Formats: sequence, structure tokens, C-alpha cells
Amino acid sequence: MIPEQHDNPTTKRAGAALIVTAALLFGCGTAQKPAGLTHPSAAAPEMEGRNATPGDRDAAAAVPGSAMPSDEPPSPLGRDWIFTQVDGFTETLPGPPPVAGFIMTREGQRLTGSTGCNRMGSGYELNVYDGTLRFTKLTNTRMMCDRIAADTEQAVLDAMLATDAFRIVDGKLELLSKGRMVARLSAP
Repeated sequence: MIPEQHDNPTTKRAGAALIVTAALLFGCGTAQKPAGLTHPSAAAPEMEGRNATPGDRDAAAAVPGSAMPSDEPPSPLGRDWIFTQVDGFTETLPGPPPVAGFIMTREGQRLTGSTGCNRMGSGYELNVYDGTLRFTKLTNTRMMCDRIAADTEQAVLDAMLATDAFRIVDGKLELLSKGRMVARLSAP
């Protein structure tokens, strides 16, 4: 026979958490949370007063109903951006396929996309706090394109090479060169 350990607070919490989890997993109605237990996503007293880390934000975002205040400025990362206006290109930008645009990934600091004619790739240097952005090692394939697609490609590449900053205004990404907008992109 196993001795009862109900007086041990750790055992009591672990057992109660197991019951609540099992009730939720197996659909046994609504489980009552035993008194004195907190949800695992609740901030521990030792975390109060310290700055939240990106990991804390990710954990909070994964728990429905929880939220962490965001002190991060808007970022162009992880969204599909489509060129809607390019400095020096007065014609209507060609539509799909392919459309000129890109996505910037956080992992590996890489950009992949299309010039409207060829595939392109690049590294980037980004600081969301001061709004600086520079595309590095910009490369593209060299397939034959019609005149409008080739002109679009040249305008897109020129704008990206000139970029030294960015801003996001009304959900639109603006690429800047020496304070002047050289391209505007939207996220569908």
C-alpha cells in the first residue's frame, strides 16, 4: 500500500493539475481548479518587475486569453509584401504571375521574392527601433522577360539597393533612401 501524501503541497498541486488536465483532455465537463493553484502561464512572483523577454511574449501569445504588452515597434518581418509603387516606374506594376514582392524571414535574416520577372534573394540588416534597413548580397535569376517586366525588375532592384531605412504607415511598408520614399509595398 502506498502512503498518502496529501500533506505535501507539491504532490497536492501536481495531482490537482493532472486531474484538471485529464478532465479537459477527455471532455469530462468543466473542471474546477482546486484552490491555491495557478495556471502555468501565470507570471511567477519572481518574474514580476522584470522585463519580458521575446520567449515570454511567445509563451503568452500561445495561451488563449493571455496577453503581454508589446513594446516592439512595427516590423516588416514574416509578411508577404507586394510592390504597389516604385520610384522611377510610372507604368502600372504588372500583376500575377509573378508579382513583384518579397518576404523577410527572421531565421537566417533572409529575403526571398520576385522582381516581377525573376526570383530574387538577399540578406538584410534591420533595426526596427531606429527604422534602418539595408538589403545585402542581393541576387536574382537572369531569365528573359518582356519589356514591362524587365523595367519593373530594374526599378525594384534599384529601389532595394538604394534602401537605407523603412517605415510602416497604415499597414504599408515604405522603403526609404536618404529620407525619401523609393518604394511602397502592401501585405495582402
